[in-house]
Order: sequence, then structure tokens, then C-alpha cells
Amino acid sequence: MGIEYIDLYNKSKVFIQKGISNRNESDMFEFLLWASLSLEILGKATLAYVHPSLVVDPNDPKGLLVACGYKKHEDFKTIQAKTVFDRLQTSLSITKFDQKKREFCMSLANKRNAELHSGLITF
Repeated sequence: MGIEYIDLYNKSKVFIQKGISNRNESDMFEFLLWASLSLEILGKATLAYVHPSLVVDPNDPKGLLVACGYKKHEDFKTIQAKTVFDRLQTSLSITKFDQKKREFCMSLANKRNAELHSGLITF
């Protein structure tokens, strides 16, 4: 399905392994980029562990159908990083994911977004 816990968890592991490999080659830009992607996917995996519907954009009916196992689509939207980290901290009350960790994850996600969607060099 693509939004199952194990699929997302394994993808986050691949991303962080790419980041660590680049860090070991002294490429901090690549490390931070892959780390930011891995954190978002790992957060989505954690939400999907509860239920895949927590990962899809609620405004996208195809995504909700996929999350409930009703239809198979490849062109659905998932929630953005901010929503992932907000849900991890407040909605699910995951005790180890406190405000400080949320702020760190958001700062990395914001830098990644600036890197990818603007002319800024943030990493």
C-alpha cells in the first residue's frame, strides 16, 4: 500500500543509511538532507503504526480510501512534516516526543524546505 508502518519504517532506514554514508565521507549537506527526510518518514511510520489514516491528507479522498484498505491509488497525498510532528507530540501524546524534539525536527524540516524550494543554501 505504501503507507503501512513497515514500508515507511524501512524507507526511513534507507534514507538515514544514505545520510550516514555521506556523513562518513564528510558531506554534511547530504547527511542533513537525508536525515531530515528520514525523520519525516520515521514520524509517518510511527503514526501509521497506530493507523495509516493518520498519515494521509484528510482532504484527499483517495488517500483515505487507501489508508482504509479500500482502493489502491498511487496519486494520493500524505500530511506535511509539520502535521507529522504536531500529531506525534499532541494528538498521540507520545511522551518521549516532547516540545524540544518537535522543535528540532521542525527546524530541520524548515531548512530542508528552504533548501529544496528556494535559492537559499541552508545546509
